[in-house]
Amino acid sequence: MSVVYETGRLNLFVPDVKCADALTDYYKKNREFLRPWDPERSGQFFTRAYQKQWIKLELKEMKKRQSLCLCISKKSHPDVIIGMIRLSNMLFGNFCSAFIGYRLDKDEVNQGYMTEALNKVKQICFQELGLHRLEASTLPNNKASQNVLKKAGFRYIGYSEAYLKINGKWQAHDLFELCASPNCQ
Repeated sequence: MSVVYETGRLNLFVPDVKCADALTDYYKKNREFLRPWDPERSGQFFTRAYQKQWIKLELKEMKKRQSLCLCISKKSHPDVIIGMIRLSNMLFGNFCSAFIGYRLDKDEVNQGYMTEALNKVKQICFQELGLHRLEASTLPNNKASQNVLKKAGFRYIGYSEAYLKINGKWQAHDLFELCASPNCQ
């Protein structure tokens, strides 16, 4: 794992195939914790082979500038993945926008790690990638995630019925945005 970005307590890095074991361990450990917030996952998802293949596909998308995935580890334990932030549907040109999603290890919540990581990713998005707007969505009952977004400067922009298929069913989501320019807030 090569470190790409650092914060006070964290390393944020693009995964490579050497991360497959650490990523598999992360998902196995957090399988039940993430279930209410994730799409349905087959048993195969929780294998090293699946994660290795996913990493390869993700690297291809990143090379085409369609996504950016950053794994998160603590500086004190750089080989243990505690979370991930992923930009998807990255578009440039007149749109310059992306969707952002994130996840954190069940044993690391409420310690400010995701807010710290998200603030770094905002900087990467607006200063390095040249994005103008980030969009995020949460289940309406996921107050912890909404609080992270608000701390990072995102604002609530609406509600959408049957927005994403989560845990096997189409569910409504609260929608948030963050713009690089202050006149869009």
